Amino acid sequence: MFEQYKEFVLQKAAPEREITNYHLLHAALGLSTETLELLLAKNSENINEELGDICWYLILASHSINHTPVYWDTEIPCLILDFVSEVEDFVSLVKKEVIYGNHQSLEPTLSRVWRRYQQMLYHFTGSSSPYTIMQYNMDKLNQRYSTTFTSEEAAFRKDKE
Repeated sequence: MFEQYKEFVLQKAAPEREITNYHLLHAALGLSTETLELLLAKNSENINEELGDICWYLILASHSINHTPVYWDTEIPCLILDFVSEVEDFVSLVKKEVIYGNHQSLEPTLSRVWRRYQQMLYHFTGSSSPYTIMQYNMDKLNQRYSTTFTSEEAAFRKDKE
């Protein structure tokens, strides 16, 4: 049955093709995994690390679709599940864009992700400004990579030694 089902899956799957918007796909997958890591964070340092990684992927996603994020100074409480829901909506739209070729505006959904992110920042850090988290993340990545990304440095993280 496994082999039969595997053949069925491969028959019905979208055909393989070159990825035309690699950074957008990278951002969507990163947002998804980092959001799950935030859900599993054990302490405030780990929360800050995941918030920094999420911010990194939000910047990459914004750049990929020429979106300029708007920062709100707000104290609206946000449940992490609200953020998870918005990330899921964004990842689903990216899948439709990259895999199925269904082009649609990603900006409204990405704007909602940014808003929820800022609300989470306020909830976890007491500030709605992403700049402290951005600096934290830059320091971490500067420890990890000598100048630019390399697969080797990504696999053997200096900052985790």
